Amino acid sequence: MAALLFYIAAETAVSMWLITYLEERHHMGLGAAHWVLTGLWLGLTVGRWILSPLLKRTDPFNVLVPLSIAAGVALLVAPLTNSKEAAIIMYPLVGLFFSCIYPILIGYASWFPDDLSSLVFTLFLSVGAIGGAVLPYLIGLINQYAGLVVGMCSISVLLAVVAACLFWLHPSVIQKKGGAKPSGIESSRDTGRWT
Repeated sequence: MAALLFYIAAETAVSMWLITYLEERHHMGLGAAHWVLTGLWLGLTVGRWILSPLLKRTDPFNVLVPLSIAAGVALLVAPLTNSKEAAIIMYPLVGLFFSCIYPILIGYASWFPDDLSSLVFTLFLSVGAIGGAVLPYLIGLINQYAGLVVGMCSISVLLAVVAACLFWLHPSVIQKKGGAKPSGIESSRDTGRWT
């Protein structure tokens, strides 16, 4: 759930602060800045169309981790280039990298027993909403006190946390898929409950 919280926070923060960043830092007109934001969301949509078939042929974890890392790197590099042209290219790429992170994370709710999956799905969405409501405000404070470049770069930290959560989650995901049980992880068959 923490990965979802930080991912939604990153997605929301980029969407909330990108226009301000482009207008104030790159003196981009409001219309052009909105086109870059539209490019981010088009990248996200097209990425889902392109990458969804890949998810049937590979472990979603093997798609999720590279996308999270690539999004984090792009979110760090885009403001550091101090180039309007780079921003116009990089932020739609961020959308492409964001594309399958949310669907895969939400898909993990289906790994819970049927009697718990709707509760877990609801909790996942609630946690995501909290991330989307609270953390972009903190990014705004960073923008205000440390500057827009630092604030926009700080969004990459959220994706680093997502990647860290994924590496922590990975052993339990493998075990639930029927793979070898990692040491220190108990299954519901061993204890009668989810751990």
